[in-house]
Amino acid sequence: MFGKKKKETPQEELAPHEMGPPVEFKAKGGTETQNQANLIQVRQSMGIVFAKEMYAECLFKAADRILMDLSREGLARRCDIDGVWHALPPLDLQSGMLLVDVLKKLANLNPADRKSQQHGEFACSFRDKHYASDITSQGTPTGERILIKIRDVKKKWTSLTEIGMREKMQHQYKLLVGRHMEGEDADKSLKRGLFVYSAPPAGGLTTLWTVGLGATDRYMRDFVGFEDKARREPEVENIEVYEYDAAAGQDVTTLLPKVLLKQPEVFVAPELPNAASLNALCDLINNEEHMAFTSVRAKDTAEALLRLLALKPKADSFAQAVTGVLNVRLIRKLCEACKQPYQPHPQLLQRLGIPPGRVAQLYQEWQPPPPGSLPPDPKKKKGEEEEPQICQICGGLGYRGRTGIFELMVINDAIRQALVRQPDPNVIRQLSKQAGNRSLLEEGILLVAQGITSVVELQRVMK
Repeated sequence: MFGKKKKETPQEELAPHEMGPPVEFKAKGGTETQNQANLIQVRQSMGIVFAKEMYAECLFKAADRILMDLSREGLARRCDIDGVWHALPPLDLQSGMLLVDVLKKLANLNPADRKSQQHGEFACSFRDKHYASDITSQGTPTGERILIKIRDVKKKWTSLTEIGMREKMQHQYKLLVGRHMEGEDADKSLKRGLFVYSAPPAGGLTTLWTVGLGATDRYMRDFVGFEDKARREPEVENIEVYEYDAAAGQDVTTLLPKVLLKQPEVFVAPELPNAASLNALCDLINNEEHMAFTSVRAKDTAEALLRLLALKPKADSFAQAVTGVLNVRLIRKLCEACKQPYQPHPQLLQRLGIPPGRVAQLYQEWQPPPPGSLPPDPKKKKGEEEEPQICQICGGLGYRGRTGIFELMVINDAIRQALVRQPDPNVIRQLSKQAGNRSLLEEGILLVAQGITSVVELQRVMK
């Protein structure tokens, strides 16, 4: 404390791994000896500095993916933050090659191979959080493309509230999936039926699947699952999963005779590969009072139903079996630290369907002040422009994190008849609206009115 001041080490005397932000990498993909050797090698390369700088920026902004394209012109980079791609500073060819080689070496891949498809993983830590990174490299006509998917290893969604479903919809959902209810709704929960989870290809289906199933009565009833061994979903507690090999021509019907000996009450299949599998589950639902869950990629609940019909099942059996569809679309949340209130024009409220006087103000993402509007800074020299301060929570993006817009369709007899006689998405949407089911847009407008997101973001997501 009172000794001599420690002499600072000149930057040029530091080893590469001692430079840059405090990101620590861990090599994976090989034996313990190989991983240790790979880590030692990358720590001696200047590429580790570029890797640390890139990861520090991406992790600070909570990026989910990094995409890099290596060509003769250099390395182009961008990152996916809450479903939107943002450009990162490019690197020259030599620096880009060093960065790519370090990342591939951390995953025990071959840095010299820039043509074959390679896949691996490595890990890192930053600000007391631990992350896993899945890396895929593939040669392209102009060079090499590298995609990295980043996961916070401890971040797990556990409830419908956490992913943004409002309480009233949760109540409706639990009645549809047979969750035991108390009080006046004790006998209203359905004990049979096919329930469908859906989300667009942009994302959200895996989270909806795991959290949605997590809200069912898995400890009160016997659940069994069917999954293609090549396409496993995250484990859901208290659901016994049986694997089939789709590549070998197997499907749900291959496993059913064995599984039925256990007398399960609920069947879970994240993907139905063909009409035979869907027909088999519908027959069990209609004839033996079972319940089943499945999922499909679709932009809304109506499209989800038609995608299952596209498998060519028995339409009348399917229509009789299905009881509900839940669709989610992810939307960015305004940063609570910097979002800006504004008084909306009456015409905007009218277009949104918000009654006059219901909402005093809406919110938008942070807008930089116009040039010359900031008071002069005495520390600045004459002629120097004052730079607006960037929010330290969202990094100036105006958004931080995402939530779900949920559409829950409760199937009634009118919708069932349409599935058999007139399976048109617009017809089904209209019948759903007449039945009192809210659309995705209506649910999204509610988030805008609550100040959770912006009109601009809702327009982007609903395109």
